[in-house]
Amino acid sequence: MARGQGEGIGRWDNASNMKTTKISKYRNRPVWECEDCQLVCDVRQMEICEGCGSGQVIRHASRREFNRYYKLLMLEKAGQIRNLRRQVPFTFEIQKGIPGSIVFIYLMAGKRKLTYVADFVYEEAKHHRDKLAHPDWVEIIEDCKGARTSVYKIKKELMRVINGIEIRET
Repeated sequence: MARGQGEGIGRWDNASNMKTTKISKYRNRPVWECEDCQLVCDVRQMEICEGCGSGQVIRHASRREFNRYYKLLMLEKAGQIRNLRRQVPFTFEIQKGIPGSIVFIYLMAGKRKLTYVADFVYEEAKHHRDKLAHPDWVEIIEDCKGARTSVYKIKKELMRVINGIEIRET
């Protein structure tokens, strides 16, 4: 089989003779970042850092998610948010008592559990009118969206109906 014909998840870049990532139908390109030396690569998949040789590589689904992650890191260092986590899964069961035709379609397909993976989960400070009082911390579930797919809309609605959780879109 010739290079680039149905092998793996990517295609071959002839200039560098390296495997590049497959472009998604929504045109978002993943970004890889080394946790140790902060080297960023968005051309090809990185499993081991080319700069320092570390295996601590983070994959961001898009450049937008990558940029939002660093904004949230700055907010965390400033003390406005805390407990920042990435790619947090939420699993919930679909029951027959939940209204909606979308749920009916999932039940007919035999699916009882659904998993939604949030891009970011953190606690945000809500200050009172009295600025000297200690702030209340509210948990925020955030998703970076470029294209709102139908599956995402279903899962967002189910998160609101079943768990009572609102998802913040950025």
